[in-house]
Amino acid sequence: MYFNYNSYIKSNVLKSFFRENSDLLFITSSFCFKNAYLSEKFFKFYNFYNIYSRFSNPNLFLLERKISFLENFKFCLTLTSGMAVIFSIFINFLNSNKLFFSSLNIFGSTINFFLNLLFKFKITVLFVDLTNFNSLKYNIFKINLIFFESLSNPNLKLFNLKLLSYICKKYKIIQFIDNTFTPIIINSYLYNIDFISHSCTKFFDGQGRILGGALLTNCRNLFLNIFNFLKFSGFSISSFDSWLILKSLENIFLRLKNQIFNSFFLIRLFKYNFFISKIFYSGILNYYQYKIFYFQQIFSNSIISFSVKGNTIEMKRLNSWKIINNSFISNTANLGDLSSILNNCSITTHSFLSFIEKSILNIDESLIRLSTGLEDVFDIFYNIIFSFNNI
Repeated sequence: MYFNYNSYIKSNVLKSFFRENSDLLFITSSFCFKNAYLSEKFFKFYNFYNIYSRFSNPNLFLLERKISFLENFKFCLTLTSGMAVIFSIFINFLNSNKLFFSSLNIFGSTINFFLNLLFKFKITVLFVDLTNFNSLKYNIFKINLIFFESLSNPNLKLFNLKLLSYICKKYKIIQFIDNTFTPIIINSYLYNIDFISHSCTKFFDGQGRILGGALLTNCRNLFLNIFNFLKFSGFSISSFDSWLILKSLENIFLRLKNQIFNSFFLIRLFKYNFFISKIFYSGILNYYQYKIFYFQQIFSNSIISFSVKGNTIEMKRLNSWKIINNSFISNTANLGDLSSILNNCSITTHSFLSFIEKSILNIDESLIRLSTGLEDVFDIFYNIIFSFNNI
């Protein structure tokens, strides 16, 4: 299976008469028409022809084709960022005075978007615990959409996709999932999900170079709805950025395989560390959601979250700062790169949440998210252990 995947992802279908090995890069704002008749025909069927790079370009077409192949979906659209994808869905499918359910275990930027921007469009979010299905009974007939992440940030909570998909189909609710944390790892197409989104900035690019987002669906009508919005909104990704992602996709299996191996090995070493009080990782047997992981994911993920010990809240925070400051690992809010990344989510991505909200989400002041890279696993481990010695 993986040989076929790799051979397709690495295939170059846009060869010119120069017989180049790498994919062509189409840096152009528009495309010429051979005659007036074809210009009329192209504009009449603009879904199928390259006219203007704001909504159609060979690099975008090839990238969308390969991402849809990776995730086993029929249709794909690429946008300027993951947040642009989320904005497009909510503006297109939710009108004013509409309600939708969302998990609170999501990216900090997404929570900010729901609370501060959608409020201006009179679209209301209800944060619910999607692992407790009794909480979905209330207002179930009033909502139009359910949003959550397949693997939540930062404490890596899983959701039962099969059961949530059944509820959405029964009550005719749009199901929208952010699959950024688990590219290729979860077979999302098996659960009849309406929309899947990816932040191409993370694992798809893997080198922290560009911003991009991808939206996938199996429904042609939903696809055309978003495409018409994209045609006039200008959210389309540039041809150069899409070409960079294309080149990164050629080694995504190799990167993910080694990142998952490193995280899996690090977990075995972290279990016996005196300074770590709690570990969040879906691929270990004593993880409280291991049954969902076993039936839902193909592999474990490459993200580890852990809390550091401390006598007081302030001591926990200071200990986490010492680990990050004394480590050679990058300290940034991104993840999924070739190099490992450490980040204290409590003081960065989720800093706007109150102490009570953080407690509900199980985010304490010392929670550190580690995105494992391609370095030698012992280099990563000894680097973090060296930082522990400064506590």
